[in-house]
Order: sequence, then C-alpha cells, then structure tokens
Amino acid sequence: MTAFIVIPMSLISETPLTSSTNSILNTSYYCSLNYTVVEQKGISYLLDFIQGTGWMEKTLAFHGHYVTNLSGAYNLPLAYILTVLACMLISLAMMARYTSKSFEAALLNSIDTNFEYSNKVFGAWDFGLTDENAAKLKQKGIHYDLQSEMMEQTFMRTRMERLENKCALFKLYLVRTVINLFIIFMLGAAAYAIVKVTSWSTSYASSHTDASGTGKWVLLLVQFLPSITITACNALLPLIFELIVELEDYSQAFIIKITLIRTVFLRLASIIVLLITLYTEITCGPTNECRTTVEPACSDIRCWESYVGQQLYKLVVLDFVVAVVKVFAVELPRKFLAEKCTCGLIQKIGPPEFNITSNVLDLIYAQCLIWLGLLFCPILPGMMVVKSFIIFFVKKLSAMVACPPSEKPYRASRINTFFMIILLLTYFLCAVPVLYGIFGIHPSRSCGPFRLLDYMNEAVENAVEKWPLFLSNTYDLFTSAAFSGTVIILLGMIIYYLNTMSKAHNQRANMLKEQLIMEGRDKQFLLNKLQEQDQKSKEKHKPSPGKRGPQPPPRESEKVSPQRQNPRTNDPDEGSFSPPHVVENPEW
Repeated sequence: MTAFIVIPMSLISETPLTSSTNSILNTSYYCSLNYTVVEQKGISYLLDFIQGTGWMEKTLAFHGHYVTNLSGAYNLPLAYILTVLACMLISLAMMARYTSKSFEAALLNSIDTNFEYSNKVFGAWDFGLTDENAAKLKQKGIHYDLQSEMMEQTFMRTRMERLENKCALFKLYLVRTVINLFIIFMLGAAAYAIVKVTSWSTSYASSHTDASGTGKWVLLLVQFLPSITITACNALLPLIFELIVELEDYSQAFIIKITLIRTVFLRLASIIVLLITLYTEITCGPTNECRTTVEPACSDIRCWESYVGQQLYKLVVLDFVVAVVKVFAVELPRKFLAEKCTCGLIQKIGPPEFNITSNVLDLIYAQCLIWLGLLFCPILPGMMVVKSFIIFFVKKLSAMVACPPSEKPYRASRINTFFMIILLLTYFLCAVPVLYGIFGIHPSRSCGPFRLLDYMNEAVENAVEKWPLFLSNTYDLFTSAAFSGTVIILLGMIIYYLNTMSKAHNQRANMLKEQLIMEGRDKQFLLNKLQEQDQKSKEKHKPSPGKRGPQPPPRESEKVSPQRQNPRTNDPDEGSFSPPHVVENPEW
C-alpha cells in the first residue's frame, strides 16, 4: 500500500479538478469544494490525531484525501484498486500454504497414536544439539508433550467412567445447553449495544461539531464510544467464557477450541455489526447529486470512505492503548501483589496466566482490521506493523516477568491448525465488505480517487478500454459469466477427483498397514514354531539320568598333578582342585 499508493500520492503533484461542461466532472468539482473540515490548534490538534478527524481527515491516512488524477501517466485509481486486490490475494495464498503445512504436521502427529509415549521417549530427542540451553529447552518441550498427552488420556478415562451414569450424562447436557443459551444472550446483548451506541454517537457528533471547552472532551468520548463498546465486549466477555467453560466438562484441547470459537465469533460479530450499522447510515434515505443524504433524520456523511476508515483507525488506536495498559496497569501489579501480599484473597487470585488463546486472537483481530482497512485507510497496514512491533516487546515482558507458565498443557500441533482455520474464516468474512465496497456501493462525489466513477471497479474497466482490441476482448472473455461458471465447474470436478483419489489412497494405505500387521504376526508365529522345534530337539538329545555308558580312561595330558591347584589360588593347601571336564556323551 505504501509503495504503490501513499508514496506516489506524496511525490507526484495532482491535476486539480476544474469546472467543466462534463456533468459528472462539474458535479464532483462543486461537491469537492463543499467538502471541508474544521482544522483547529492546541489540544484539539492532538484530539484530531487520536480520533482521525479534523486535519487528519485531509492527510494520506484516509481514502478521501487521494485524488482521481496525478500529473503524468500514473493511474492512481487503477493502482489503488489493484493494490488492494493484490494484497488480499497474496494474503490468501500465504495462508493457504501455511494451512496446508499445518494440516500435514497435524496428520503426521496423529499417526501411530498407540505408540505416542514410545515415540516421544525414543525418537523425540535431537542428538545434534550441542548447546546446553537448547538441550534444556528441548527437554522441557518433551516433558510438556508427555504431560499434555497423559493429562488428556487421564481426563478422557475419568470422564468416560463418570458418564456411565445416565443421570450424570443428562445433567452434563443440561448444563451445556443452559451455558450455550446464556452465551447467545450475551452475544445478542453485545450486538444490540454496538448498534445503539454507534447510531447515537454518529447523530450526536453531527449535531455538536462546534463544541468548545469541555465539550471537546465530551465529543471525543462520544466519538470513541463505538470503539470503546467493541473493545470492552472483546475484553470482558472472553473472561466470562473462560469461567463458565469449566462447568461444561470438556477436555483441555476442546476447551481451547470452544473458547476460541466463541471469542472469535464475538470479535467478528462486533466488527460485522459495526459495519452493518455504518452501511445503514451511509445508505440512509435519498441522496442528492453529491451522494449525501437529504433525509433530516439521517447523518450527513460527505465522504463515507474516510468515515469508515476513521472507525477502523480508532479501533486500532484503542486496541493498542488497551494492550499496553493491560500489561503495565493490571498484569505487572497483580504479579507484584501475588508475591508480596499474604492476603488470602490476593493469594487465591494469584499471578496472571499467559493466555495463549487470547494472545493469538489479538493477532487475528489485528489482521482483521488490516484487511478491512486496506480500502479505507491506506496507512493502516503500516500502523499495524509499528503497533505489532511494540506490542511484541510488551507481551514478551508480560510473559517473562508477570505471567508464570500455564498449568494447563495442550497439544500445540493440533491447536495451530485450528488457529489457521479460524484465520481463513476471518479472511473470507473480511473480504465480503471490502469486495462489496468495490463492486456494490457508489463512491462519494466529494472525495477519493473514484469520485468520477459510479463504482470503484470501473477504474479497471476504463483502463482495459484503452488496451488493444485483442487484449480487451481477452479480458472480457476471462471476466464473463460463462467463463467464470466454466472455471467453477472445472474446479468442482478437480476437487471431486482429488477427493476420490485421496480416499482411494487412504484405503490403500490402510490395506498396506493391515498387511504389514499380518506379516508381523506371521513372522512371530514362525519364530514361535522354530523355538518350539528347537526346544523339542534339545529335549530329545538330552540323556536320561542313571543311564551313562562306560567312560574312557583319562589321557596323560588330562591327569593333574597334586601341585596343579585351583587356578584361582596358588596355595597348595586351599581345598581340592576342580575335576577335569568329562564329556557325558557315551558315543564320544
């Protein structure tokens, strides 16, 4: 985004819009003149920076500042739309590649589960390690894996024994049903709160644009209310999920999964509800030639692209502030109190635990904001890079100083695959509003590089019209409904074929496994037979006691003089010497 949009916009001078006989150009010119922002100084300057309003709205941070024409041959609208689509496609390709590797690792780890302990004990150690710290880390990793496996199997065994009672099984299902209904109620309440707060915040901000004194701080708080509501729901409801999931009697691995699903659904639902609320405000009532509403009951939004970008910008700022404050104002003091204070309540609460699920969800949530902000806030990816760099060291401080290791081990290979599935789901949910904004909503006439177009995707079509006829016809063919339908059918057939081949390979692999098992049993059977025959042969050639034949006289060389004593001693008076070995076979 920075290389193809922000830098060209900052370096290349724009071609200003002028009044023209072209009706669309003339309308856009007058609408752009009417789109103004109030630039203030002093403390208001800082407040505008925090919430992305005022002077910030007319910077490279937001979509509305970019123009439709630059001096020279650089087509900014085309570069803008292609860069957004390229970022989405590259993200999809990288996730698909990493997800396939995660599936492969999980599949390999799921093989030979009957020999989990022996594989870990005899095959997990890396004999190439030469560093002591690396060896200790590897040792801890093996210990953690064994502990996870043993705890999981112990839990499953005890739960199966406990659930043999029908009353206990009915009670468990009843508890799970009540808890899920309670969670649905909380999610609905959170969605309702986001809708109401967003609608009220927009209407209040539209009617109090000239606030001064303490009214500025009130306006700042009101404009941040949607972001505060979403952040509060994302911070408080997962804590409730973690408390009540213990009552559902799941395994540790499934506890992480179900908590992850509920928390992701909460975070994505909050973002989706916010976007739906913004969409209803953008499309509220009939519009004039500047594509702004003329309905008095609706909010007057002159540049809806920048308005959406401001909401995402505030979410990023607030998420960063909450993450830093959580570590320095909650986790570190809690660790200090747990070590220094002997109060019973403090000791019961204990130090904070490094929650892997919550921290991974923070990354997924941040990536979700990046995908949504590509179209509306071009500097958002760069902001998120800086934010992630700082948050990494803050989280490292939390993990190394404030939080002890988790007492609930889990299977990392299985959970990592599940994380990637959640990330893919998040990607597709984020791609829908971005693509709909490109293909389904009219751009603002007052701002942005697409102000002269009916839809953003027309920037590509206008560029294609300037191509040679052959290339233009080729593009029309590839983007036609017939070609797209053919490709979809072909991909469906390929997927069906690959799925059938995969099932056949799995069946073949299972047959080979059974064959190897049978061959092993055959070898064991033959070894047992050979041992039996060898035992019978020994018993057959063993002479019976008391039936020895005449023994041959000893040879001269076998006669032992009295001076040749036991080889263990040189004392001639130490007991008798050992008799010579006499072969008991009478046929010798």
